[in-house]
Amino acid sequence: MLAQTATIVQAAAKSIGLDAEIRQLQATEFSALFYDPAKRADLDFVVTTGYSEVPGALYYAPQFVLPRGLFNWSGYSDPTVTRAILGATASIDPRRTARLFTQAQATFAPARLQVSLGLVYSRLFLNRRLTGATVSIAAISSPWAAQLGAAEGER
Repeated sequence: MLAQTATIVQAAAKSIGLDAEIRQLQATEFSALFYDPAKRADLDFVVTTGYSEVPGALYYAPQFVLPRGLFNWSGYSDPTVTRAILGATASIDPRRTARLFTQAQATFAPARLQVSLGLVYSRLFLNRRLTGATVSIAAISSPWAAQLGAAEGER
């Protein structure tokens, strides 16, 4: 799925006169991109699947808008956005949190710090005797194995 997405982006780049080279990375090379800026120095675009383990936009956005955010690969820094995001994450008042977040979003959204292309399908293959599996990214931080069990009539 990601290779197909990269190919589509490459074709779109070509249509506007840009030459985009697709380079697939091994897992250890790819994970280094998150922690070593030198590893991504010659990259202009990365296709990957992102997810949030916690519901709500306020969990994911700080990762790419705060100066030390894990996904802030462009070096984005705006003191107004930083103040608003930190205020929103510190607030226990949902209305204040929403107000501060949307203020920050109005500033950082036009910068296009990330481009969301779509959602990939979650695929899970089971036989007819097993049920209860978590079929989404929620499996990454949930007790999915505790929910597995025998299907009705298979006990």
